[in-house]
Formats: sequence, C-alpha cells, structure tokens
Amino acid sequence: MAAAERPERKIVDWANELDRNRDSETFERWKGVFEGHREFFLVYKLAGEDDLKAALRWRYVNKLYNSQTGQEYSVEQKQQLPEKQQWALTTKPLSVEATTALMNKAVDLHTRAIEELTARKWWIPVVVAVIGAVVTLLVGAVTLAGNAYVSYLQSQHQFGLSFAQKNAELAIQILQRDPNQITPELREWALVVLKGTPNIPVRDPGYVFFGRK
Repeated sequence: MAAAERPERKIVDWANELDRNRDSETFERWKGVFEGHREFFLVYKLAGEDDLKAALRWRYVNKLYNSQTGQEYSVEQKQQLPEKQQWALTTKPLSVEATTALMNKAVDLHTRAIEELTARKWWIPVVVAVIGAVVTLLVGAVTLAGNAYVSYLQSQHQFGLSFAQKNAELAIQILQRDPNQITPELREWALVVLKGTPNIPVRDPGYVFFGRK
C-alpha cells in the first residue's frame, strides 16, 4: 500500500492483490486486519457505494500528486484545477525509509501483542503443574493402596495356610490316639480335615495317612 500507485482501494481488490483470492474468507481476513489497526488504515465507503474501501493513512492526506504524469502540485495549484482532476490526484508512494519505518512499527506492535497475550496466559503453566502434582499424588495413592491390598491378601492367605496346617496336625494327633479314647464324631472330624487339606504340610514326619508323612 505504501508503494502502490494509489493508497486506497476496495478491500476485495486489496485481498486479491495481497492473496490472489477474492473469496469471502480472504475478504473477511483482510477486513479484520484493516479494521483492527486503525492507526495504520482508514476503512470507509464512498457515498452511493456499497463496497468497503481501505486506505493507508500516511498517504490519504495532502493528495497533490498526479500518478499518471508524475507532476506534484501545491495546495494553491490544486485548488485551481477542475474538480475531476482534483479527485484524480493522490499522494506519492512512500520512500524506502518511510516504508521501512511503517513495517518496523507493524512488527513491533505484533510482537507486543504476542507478549501481552502470553502474559494473560501466565496461569496455564501453574495449572499444568498443579494437575501434574495431583496426578502424581493420585498415582502414588493408588499404588500405595494396591500394595496394601496385596499385602493384606498375602497375610490372609498365610493365615489360612497356618490355620489349615494346625487343623491338620491336630487331626493327625487325634487319629494317632487309641480309638477307645476319642468319640466317633471327633474321629470323623479329623478324617474330614485331612481329606479336605491333602496338600497342607504338617510337622509329624512319623505318621502316614492319605499319602501324608
């Protein structure tokens, strides 16, 4: 826009010039750029026209230049021209220095906007850290609970084995006694215990019963 023949144009034409596309999406994107940076651009409609136009502000004032002939007029000379010729006047393209200054300013504003956006999101790393800590605590708690449950199951299993072992040893002692000294019910109980726990080790190696020593 700084180097174009004229600084103003329909936004749809600017979209085509800058993106080689006239579709609605491209138009809306460039319209947003022009309207979002009023410090650089002027967005307007001419009387009797529906199309939005955009102009570079630096080149929209003091239109004293004829881009066709290259002649530059003074304010007094312009006022002496016919109205049609006055409307045809524009401004000279900006110098390299002026264009560079505009570009640097635009880059600076863009950089500051990104910094401000980043500053507004300071809470994101904090939330991520908190979530990570909570997840770590939950995983630790689940692991601890799991280990405790496994230990409980192992202790219960060990208790069951110990209880069965004691019952088996007691049953062996009962069966080793004189049958006249024990009741039939007690002997039957001893037989049931040994039949129900054939794989429980007992501490009586001198007795053989149901394949057990």
